[in-house]
Amino acid sequence: MTPAFAVVAAALALSPSAVPSAGAPFEPDPRPTGDIVITRPLAGRPALGMTEVVAELEPRGVAHVEALVDGRSLGRRETPPFRWLIDLGDANVAHRFVVRALLDDGTLLERVLLTPSLRVDDRVDLALRQIYVGAAREGASIDDLARDDFSIRDGGRAERLVTFERGDVPLTAVLLIDASHSMRGARLETAVAGARAFIEGMLDLDRAMLLLFADDVVQATRFTGFPEVLAAGAGSVESYGSTAINDHLFLALQLLEARQGRRVVVLLSDGVDNTSVLDMRQVADVARRSQAMLYWLRLPFLREGLDVSSIWRDAAGHRRQIDALRRAVRDSGGRVLDLADTEAARRAFAGVLGELRAQYVLGYYPSRATRAGEWRPVEVRVGRPGVKLRYRPGYVGRTSP
Repeated sequence: MTPAFAVVAAALALSPSAVPSAGAPFEPDPRPTGDIVITRPLAGRPALGMTEVVAELEPRGVAHVEALVDGRSLGRRETPPFRWLIDLGDANVAHRFVVRALLDDGTLLERVLLTPSLRVDDRVDLALRQIYVGAAREGASIDDLARDDFSIRDGGRAERLVTFERGDVPLTAVLLIDASHSMRGARLETAVAGARAFIEGMLDLDRAMLLLFADDVVQATRFTGFPEVLAAGAGSVESYGSTAINDHLFLALQLLEARQGRRVVVLLSDGVDNTSVLDMRQVADVARRSQAMLYWLRLPFLREGLDVSSIWRDAAGHRRQIDALRRAVRDSGGRVLDLADTEAARRAFAGVLGELRAQYVLGYYPSRATRAGEWRPVEVRVGRPGVKLRYRPGYVGRTSP
């Protein structure tokens, strides 16, 4: 397995998909069923929680009637009404209901009813939505906006803000630093120094992970709030190999998926991606479904014509990858910061943290439920002239909050 393939495999193992397959359609039991009718639960409808089982029989001599759910007997009834109650719990699973009737003449009748699990795409997203908004006038952050200055529309509908906070809301960040061969020596040292500036500015409830990469993971820390752990993870690192931006950005997004609250990836790289298995358009789709904000600290090499080729892509292909990365950053609500050289990395990392601290956090409950997989555009407006806002322009409905 190549290093790039290993990165993707590791990411998938760390964050397995939560979307189950739809499964095969439910088919009726082929056995004869006689004269019994099951009126509850309803065929083809999911059954959860307290569930009533009701059966009706044509008038004839009955010795007893028994109901079973998933092979477990609910007991026998000798006279109508033939009714049972069972608590199926909250598990989203299919169930098999069987009603058997023993008649006085010894005939055994049986009816089977199957209920499906709830389809994932039938779930709705009713969670509190939080939009992280940066506000600036003439390039300078504005920190005196009030709750009433903002209005928000979700899917074209005006929404009522229920929470309003400033940027001291805790954050979780992956600091993703290119440690490939082109970053050797002083370039990598100054890049790591920039990451330390971010780490040193973290607050008590903030968490971060330092991940240095080349064509595979060079070195990584766990998520932690202790600056000394992160700083130690940046020490004594030697650069080597080629660059796999796409694969490691995918890995960073997967690692953040299990975290709560405000999530950020800060990427610093000087090279064209020449090793990744994944196409940036695939990664951009993951970023679109994520809640993570992306920042790209872009070093000069990426702005010098991009007339390079690799075994994966020609020069035009690399330019498309760069354009796709730029769009993914913009659509996440983050931005691209062009650095003159690696000496600017410290100021850039500190500047990103400053921007995050200056953000406004707007919370609301959508007035219309969002189905899983549905894209919902969001528009935020501010009632002051000359103020420019930067935020994620929408979200994808999810199967869980």
